[in-house]
Amino acid sequence: MIELPQPEVDMLGRDAANTENPVLSIDLPQQTIGRPDGTSIRFEIDAARKMRLLEGLDDIGQTLKHLDKIRGDVR
Repeated sequence: MIELPQPEVDMLGRDAANTENPVLSIDLPQQTIGRPDGTSIRFEIDAARKMRLLEGLDDIGQTLKHLDKIRGDVR
């Protein structure tokens, strides 16, 4: 989850409602939301959540990354 100040949320809402160019882009590695006018808004996200999103892992996938340790196969 990310949180933004209400004025930025309102601005993004207006951008998304713009029928000429409603495209918003998310750059997760850089933690920015690109606006149609070329500017961007920075957001914060928990590092662990960010990594899971970048790796495409849900809670089960995250757990399975540690399967060897769970089984006791640590070498």
